[in-house]
Amino acid sequence: MIWRRVLRVLFGTLALASAGCGGPSASPSSSSTTVVNGVVTGVATPCHPQAATSAQLASLPVGVTITSDGKTVGTQTVTGTHTYRFVVPPGTYEVSSSGLGSASPATVTVRPGEVVHADLLSDCI
Repeated sequence: MIWRRVLRVLFGTLALASAGCGGPSASPSSSSTTVVNGVVTGVATPCHPQAATSAQLASLPVGVTITSDGKTVGTQTVTGTHTYRFVVPPGTYEVSSSGLGSASPATVTVRPGEVVHADLLSDCI
């Protein structure tokens, strides 16, 4: 008998709590905004001797940094395929690499939901 009362109270409380939670009659809040991020991706190649094997090349690390208005947004160290990927809010960014034979930086503009590709190819010879 007591368990029935506890269950009635519990289910009654749940029903009241869920009554105003996103049903068809709920109106969206005008103050909430959702930012849809974009992606900046590419390959950052290391400087390497021409006689390097693919295994040697894959083991060479390359540092990749993404900045906005002079402030660092993210950094990664890539090896293997040397592919980097940053998920960022819409805006303009500079992507640069560091290490032996760094590449020239790339400036990219990211729009909501967009994937921007910028390869950073080492300028060493």
